[in-house]
Amino acid sequence: MKLHTFIGLLIMALLSTSCISKKKFEASLAQHEIDKQGFENRISILDRQLNTRNHTIDTLQLRLAAQTGANTVLLSTQDKLLDRIDEVQAQLDNEKKGASNTSQSLSSTVKEKEGIILEKDQQISRIQGAITKFEEDQQKVLGDLSWELEQLFADKQSVDYVNNEIRITMDESLLFRPGSARVRTAGIQNLQKIAELITKYPTLKLNVIGNTDNKKAKNFKDNWDYSVIRAANVVKVLTKEYELPPSRVLAAGKGEFAPKASNQTKEGQATNRRIDFVIMPRFDLVVKDIKKELK
Repeated sequence: MKLHTFIGLLIMALLSTSCISKKKFEASLAQHEIDKQGFENRISILDRQLNTRNHTIDTLQLRLAAQTGANTVLLSTQDKLLDRIDEVQAQLDNEKKGASNTSQSLSSTVKEKEGIILEKDQQISRIQGAITKFEEDQQKVLGDLSWELEQLFADKQSVDYVNNEIRITMDESLLFRPGSARVRTAGIQNLQKIAELITKYPTLKLNVIGNTDNKKAKNFKDNWDYSVIRAANVVKVLTKEYELPPSRVLAAGKGEFAPKASNQTKEGQATNRRIDFVIMPRFDLVVKDIKKELK
């Protein structure tokens, strides 16, 4: 076997020891392949440099052999080649060490990112759990309240439970005298029952909505104004007489624009002159919990 053939096989054997396991770094395979290609390119350059040195050495050997003898030249060439092989091996070891460090760095980064993702998944799970619990609790609360309201008001006004809201409708006669926005004494007593129930369930809030028929209300700017003032007076009774927290109750008016019946008949007009009590969950509570979790 020729000397340069022996050296080539020796270099290939050394190069084969620098391969890096692909399975260990699947999460960063693309970057690893780029690093591997870089290593192979550098080794190819070293091979070409080694061939150039070999050619130069061979030329010098021929010139030196003519003067000192072929045997001395071959021994000298062998020593130089062995030194060069040691240099190449050292370079390969350095490249292998660099590749290992890069892989370890990438592995550490992957683990860090996986930890962050796991933490976020747990946070999302806790938020979803809080929302689910809130919805389940509110469904139970609204169901219990709906049953109580039906027992109290079944004979006087309608109670509807739709889309997680309870709507109690009171005719104006239960709260006001005709054409008046001041809550009458009997109306105050009717409001006591509603105030007691809302106070009993602190996770609920109440919207009080005034409604009118299509006739212009006397002594008021318009039906909008009339319906809002009636609703506001009801809210004042609930908050001042029965100490319902103002943060849990809202007054609003829709005038003639949310009729329940036709205004073409007196019966329909009487139906439309009403106060709606809309009871719904306090979503601000679960939002507060979610914001706390996000912080």
